[in-house]
Amino acid sequence: MQHHRYIWLLALSLWVGVAHAQGPAEALRAAEARFLALGSYSATMGYVAGEHRDIGKVYYQGNKSQLDYPEDQTICDGSKTMFWSKEFAAINFPEPITTPDLSAGGVYGLHRFHYQFEWIDTMGYMLRMRLTANDPNLAPPEVLLGIGRKSGLIEEYSVFFQDFSMEMKVLDFQLNPVLDPKLFVIDMDFVRRVENGEVPPVVHDH
Repeated sequence: MQHHRYIWLLALSLWVGVAHAQGPAEALRAAEARFLALGSYSATMGYVAGEHRDIGKVYYQGNKSQLDYPEDQTICDGSKTMFWSKEFAAINFPEPITTPDLSAGGVYGLHRFHYQFEWIDTMGYMLRMRLTANDPNLAPPEVLLGIGRKSGLIEEYSVFFQDFSMEMKVLDFQLNPVLDPKLFVIDMDFVRRVENGEVPPVVHDH
């Protein structure tokens, strides 16, 4: 038993040494590379925004994605993106994001922005880091990321603004699932009906 305990402590100390040897920005780049190497990915996401708590689903396949939450849905078909506000029965087609993307897949690219990175926990099952904006105009000014030790992927993140914060957590996920291609199709007939006021707002209990 003592022998096994010694081996476990040695392995842990070696892993902690590796974590400290690898900077948090490099760890985020490695997580992004792992995420982009997946053929597909799906996850159930829990989130807290102020007093609002809920659960949604995200799906990724290459440069296509769908983020489906109780109050809104975003579909990217690989060339254009549709955002449907279920709460307000409105649809728009936003321009490509050039600022920090806070979606479940977009947070992997935060190392490209002017943040200062620091480890805040490398001892547990989650490697946690803090990102602090070097530019006062960069939003959000602070982000916390957690990379699962086993998965090598981001499994939790929190963003902090001056008067607002949001916490996202992966409740479960699948690597390389077989996804229905229809998940990434923008239904232009549905878009027309929403724009014509034929689709009522979705009443959602917060």
